[in-house]
Amino acid sequence: MMDMARGSRYFFRLCAMTVFSAAVLAGQPKNPALGDGLCVLTHCDGYQTGALPVHGPRGESRRLSEEDIDLLWQSPLSAGAFDRRYADGRQAFWVIKVDRIAKVGLENNTLRTLQELRLPPGKFPYYSAEDMQRFVAELDAHAPDSAAFKELAADWKGYESEGIRTFYGALDRNGTLYSGMMDRVVAYTDADPARADSPIVRKGEFVFDPAQMNKAARMPVPIIIGFNALHDGHLVAVSMDGTLVVIAPDLRSAQYYRLGKEESIWNSVSVDEKGGMYFASSKKLYKLVWKDGRISDRSEDGAWVESYEIGPLDATQRSGRGSGSTPVLMGNPEDRDRFVIIADAADVNNTVLYWRDEIPADWQQLPGTASRRIAGKLPVNFGESGRTESYTESAAVVLGYGAVFADGRPRNGEQMTMDVALRLTDPALTPAGLQKFHWDPQERRFLADWSRLDVAIPGCTPVVSALDGGLNFGSVADGHWTWTVLDFETGKTRAVYDLGPSQRHNPSYIVLQLLPNGDPLYAGFGGIVHLRLGGKP
Repeated sequence: MMDMARGSRYFFRLCAMTVFSAAVLAGQPKNPALGDGLCVLTHCDGYQTGALPVHGPRGESRRLSEEDIDLLWQSPLSAGAFDRRYADGRQAFWVIKVDRIAKVGLENNTLRTLQELRLPPGKFPYYSAEDMQRFVAELDAHAPDSAAFKELAADWKGYESEGIRTFYGALDRNGTLYSGMMDRVVAYTDADPARADSPIVRKGEFVFDPAQMNKAARMPVPIIIGFNALHDGHLVAVSMDGTLVVIAPDLRSAQYYRLGKEESIWNSVSVDEKGGMYFASSKKLYKLVWKDGRISDRSEDGAWVESYEIGPLDATQRSGRGSGSTPVLMGNPEDRDRFVIIADAADVNNTVLYWRDEIPADWQQLPGTASRRIAGKLPVNFGESGRTESYTESAAVVLGYGAVFADGRPRNGEQMTMDVALRLTDPALTPAGLQKFHWDPQERRFLADWSRLDVAIPGCTPVVSALDGGLNFGSVADGHWTWTVLDFETGKTRAVYDLGPSQRHNPSYIVLQLLPNGDPLYAGFGGIVHLRLGGKP
């Protein structure tokens, strides 16, 4: 395995192609604070790459039968199913939702609820399986562009905001689930740690100190918008009000870092193995460093901050959010070239590649860039050179030195509230656009590869299989929901699996996953969707 890893790193340095093998991810250090599952954190890994060391679906395109689609009816929205293997030999997936903390198992390749802990109701109540079946049936009885559909969908407006309050989480090595809950982090665990079907118990919580929070002018409310874990076990949260908080694993203490009063945060945080924490405010990209039990912004400790380009549309159409993409780390510790990549807030977004650590001594500042730290900057125009506007709100999907960005915004410019997300099979709203870029380590250049304007990414974040190079995502085609697989390297379509038009399959807002056997898993509007497209479990 070590020979494979060395070979992959050597290959990355010699050419711009992406290597699809387990060694691609072997160089990314295991986070000792987290569990041993395939996905134990929102976006699955601390680098936020969206790359999974498994094979994805490999069959030919087809319309899926009811037997192919395994649906566990539940409330919508979740940012991941965090897997853990128990001493009794069973596997469970921990799922955080607006109205519950659930453990789900696969028995005879079929999802079922093992345990569930209802959360106190907020603006929206607990939704049972029967509730969701009724809601879906009512929606499916109407065309998505009809007045009747819009009236039904309007009842869900604001559910996405409730989802953000409970969206992010992590499962640690001891089986403790940490969940972001608006202005606090709450810990849950098993009453009996040895049993997958053990009841869920609330272990504790840490409430942010209001006096320590930033309370940015545009977003004064401290809502967690990103979550990660440092290698020493501390938790990292970023809040919409412009605060980074590092929390002790026992939830008894925390360190706070406040940004400027005009800076808020609208995306998550990435971490590296040396305590580096990377996040984008509404105006700047930050690298802070956790060192000696403190948050450091000192350049001597490796910290830095860079402003990025912001266009007029950011204020008039995007509520001053700035970059919509979570920073993603590219390059493993032993690679020569290591970066962090985002999309900025120019009217036509640029993808910007920054040197993550010390800037190479011989690196010359690129013409037209604002900083020597920038290793590459290219427009995210999805292949349309005359485009006047683009905005990507999902993190880049990164494998090796390749990165793919998706355009998930509705075509008509509407904000992606939950009621709008339910109407995305309407061609007037269906988003479309994918574009891939790569760093050439031999030429030391950042280049555009391919683009696809004929595929739709309805607000979900794609994932890529590191073993076969398949780019996987929920999509829309001819008014039907699909699971689509493209070739990460070439952009060519490998397969399109038709799920049908029902809103139960709608994957908006969702981080997608692949199970060890290649089966896709995601939380659709109707509940957790498991597609039997891989091999034998």
